[in-house]
Amino acid sequence: MKEWIGGAIKKVTLELIYNIVDERTAAILDKQEKDKQELLGYIRRIEEKQEKDKQELLGHIRRIEERQERDKQEFLEKHEKDKQELLAYIRRIEERQEKDKQELLGHIKSLRDEFTERLNRVEDRQEKYQEETRAELRHINQRLDTLMNMLLT
Repeated sequence: MKEWIGGAIKKVTLELIYNIVDERTAAILDKQEKDKQELLGYIRRIEEKQEKDKQELLGHIRRIEERQERDKQEFLEKHEKDKQELLAYIRRIEERQEKDKQELLGHIKSLRDEFTERLNRVEDRQEKYQEETRAELRHINQRLDTLMNMLLT
């Protein structure tokens, strides 16, 4: 009986030990599950935060890209406007240069005409003077001829 009592005590002790081990294992597993759920919750919050941050960053990037596109369009429009203003200014300068050129050509032509007219008058005067000089010389020659004829006769 001693053996039986010893075997029964052993059996009860082992069962108690198994129960304690089962309780502790269950407690450890519950704690692990609780810790796992806490970690999963923490991970979920981190993932949600990351997704929120990602969406905020993407929104910020979109706003930056939109602002860059607006700035680019404004720059291109201003560049085109400046280009058109510069081309208009160049056309005005070219028109003014052409007008000035035409005025100068007109002035040169009038000066040339005036010079030609004066030259013609000078030539006419010179021709008239030469004609008068020839006439005087003929007259002087005639007088000389007359004087010489008088002297010879």
